[in-house]
Amino acid sequence: MEQAERTEITGTDTFVRRVRVWAMGRGLIAVPGAVDAIMAAKRCRDADPEALHRWTVRDVEELVWVGVVRSCQATGTPLPPEATETLWSYLGYLGEHGLFAPGSDPLPALLTPLQMYGGLNRFGRRRPVRPTRPARSRRSTAGSHAPQASHASRGASEPGLATIIPFRPRSQLRQRADT
Repeated sequence: MEQAERTEITGTDTFVRRVRVWAMGRGLIAVPGAVDAIMAAKRCRDADPEALHRWTVRDVEELVWVGVVRSCQATGTPLPPEATETLWSYLGYLGEHGLFAPGSDPLPALLTPLQMYGGLNRFGRRRPVRPTRPARSRRSTAGSHAPQASHASRGASEPGLATIIPFRPRSQLRQRADT
């Protein structure tokens, strides 16, 4: 059965369709252009047709950083924005259907670079961008024990710099707690 399945997937359009249907059924992303770019990059990297389904962690790392970009440049197509998510779905499809060639790394190991370098979470989705908070400036009020704002607010006025927090020795903190 596995050999029959392997020979059927040489038709790229049919294979891309299967990956997309599988991914959509799981709430994952599989963009057709990205699947094509991934397969083209893998074919360029490994001249052996049997190596198309032999995946190692190094293959994934190289495709994420270089392979897909070069493949798109060679064909003159724009880089698909969801290439990383599509690679996650592509590898998941191969793993679930037992299509990895002998010598492939286990699926969890293959997905690790996509989490580490590709910006995906453990579910194969892009990590949300956390909003940045505006820097708060400290203002000195009369009679308070707050440090002076001269140095504390220096970073707040310059974008991208953290607010400078003055160092307080433990002895001062203990005296405050005792009073």
